[in-house]
Amino acid sequence: MLDALIRPLISRPLDAIARVALKLNISPNLMTVSGFIIGLGCIPALALRMYPLAGLLLCINRLLDGIDGSMARQSASTPFGAYLDIVCDLLFFKQYTPWPQTMKFRTHQPSPPRTFQ
Repeated sequence: MLDALIRPLISRPLDAIARVALKLNISPNLMTVSGFIIGLGCIPALALRMYPLAGLLLCINRLLDGIDGSMARQSASTPFGAYLDIVCDLLFFKQYTPWPQTMKFRTHQPSPPRTFQ
């Protein structure tokens, strides 16, 4: 999908950031959980109609998800780390499924009720 097209453009910067994070003794699992928690901030931002903040938090979440994958490839990845990454990604994306049904976007005032005489 899009990942195959974008990967050649973003792999070098992500790998460089991952190398720095690994030198600072940051684990890929910590990066995964941090990205997940930041991504959860999208829920209240959307509920409060703070769309630019929600978009920023979404971008940070996706960036940290890319960095943690690069960190895992550069270090000794574990089955638990792979599982944690998948679970956090699934939970992150699952939180957005009810939004189209529950949010009401009003573009105009509702019409007054009709009275029949």
